[in-house]
Amino acid sequence: MKILVVTGIFPPDIGGPATYIPEIAKALLERGHEVHVVTTSEPEWLDLEDNEHPFPVFRMNRRLPLAWRSFHFARTILHHAKKADVVLANGVFLEATLASWLAAKSIVQKIVGDPTWERARNRGWTQDNFETFQDKQYGLTIEALKRVTTFVAGRAKKIIVPSRYLSSWVGKWGIPESKIVVIYNSVQSLDLVDPAPIPLACSVKLVTACRLVSWKRVDSIIQAIGQLDDVGLLICGDGPDRKRLDMLTRDLGLTDRIYFAGQRNRKDTLALMSGCDLPVGTPMENIEAMMNTVKEYRSN
Repeated sequence: MKILVVTGIFPPDIGGPATYIPEIAKALLERGHEVHVVTTSEPEWLDLEDNEHPFPVFRMNRRLPLAWRSFHFARTILHHAKKADVVLANGVFLEATLASWLAAKSIVQKIVGDPTWERARNRGWTQDNFETFQDKQYGLTIEALKRVTTFVAGRAKKIIVPSRYLSSWVGKWGIPESKIVVIYNSVQSLDLVDPAPIPLACSVKLVTACRLVSWKRVDSIIQAIGQLDDVGLLICGDGPDRKRLDMLTRDLGLTDRIYFAGQRNRKDTLALMSGCDLPVGTPMENIEAMMNTVKEYRSN
């Protein structure tokens, strides 16, 4: 089969999708399928070596004006979808669904949350948690976006979710249970890396690696650090919440115990994790860090 993978996150981004999308694409290649990837991952982030991947990668520019960006991205997906047998979408669902419909191709979606809730949190439209957001009624804009999310999900041939918990919520969007497939998160085999020096003078060093967006609740981790003695936190990643987290760190007087490492490649991220004592944060990063710690322990 010819498979078009559409993703909003791809290396050098970090996080779950940036980890598993390349692995899925390589696994599909090994099974004899032809794979192309279209992503919104920033082309301006240099050190991109897409020729390292055994499949072609087409990158879009997130910094285009929103209306033009969506149109341009949908047009690019459509161009590649016409030559594919199926589209696998991990994010940017509206553009991918529209393009697959125009190309008369089936689409499979990997859903790991509610994109409307994430957008509302990221833009400061709500501070409600995920569960509250699902049942609560909001204004015209949010309710319209909720309907778009439901419509887009309904167009999928199959929807992959990482947990039965999320499966139940997607089902409440009106998606038939027969369309939803639960595939739990896993982790690729990790090469042992040497621990990196950590610029924190604390006895206990915590680490989190994620996109800095409001729903990741890195602010809660920072606030918790303020209530602990001789505990520091290394934050690996970048995103729209970085400025707010910087200000929070200064306001709490924690600049000597919170270190922002910024955007790092996968190898450097794992080295930083190995140099710390305990990972905190999202499940995928926790699993990878613990796996690397176990491998290091076994080698000694």
